[in-house]
Amino acid sequence: MKLLRRSVKFNPIDPLGDGLGDLIERSRMHPDRIVLNEPLDGRELVRQWEAIHQDLIQDSSWFNKE
Repeated sequence: MKLLRRSVKFNPIDPLGDGLGDLIERSRMHPDRIVLNEPLDGRELVRQWEAIHQDLIQDSSWFNKE
C-alpha cells in the first residue's frame, strides 16, 4: 500500500511586514528623534528624557485605561 506524501511549505516570516518597518522609518526621520552619533552628553540625555517624562505626566490620556 502506497501512502501519499505531501510536503507543507511555509513562507518566511517578515517581522517588519506588518507595518513595523514603516513605523521605524518614520521614527528615524522625526525631527525630535534622539541621535547618539555624537559623543554622549549625559546631562543633555537626562534633560531630553525629563522632558519626555513631563509630557507623559501632563497627557492625561497616556495612562488612561479606557
